[in-house]
Amino acid sequence: MVEAGIVSWGVVRGLLYYKALACVLLLLIFSIRHSKQLLAFQALTVTAAVYACFAVICVWKMFVHFFA
Repeated sequence: MVEAGIVSWGVVRGLLYYKALACVLLLLIFSIRHSKQLLAFQALTVTAAVYACFAVICVWKMFVHFFA
């Protein structure tokens, strides 16, 4: 998905678009925190888990690249 945006719009515009989309979604979660507290907590938990998985994968690929 991000790759398609980068190919279509270029690196800067593609990354800015998807980063902006992610920020808007986080703001949406933040805005519902009082009215739907459990939903907001679950959404932030899923978001943190996805970010953690991607961070682990990136670090793992970096170590494989440098030490292989």
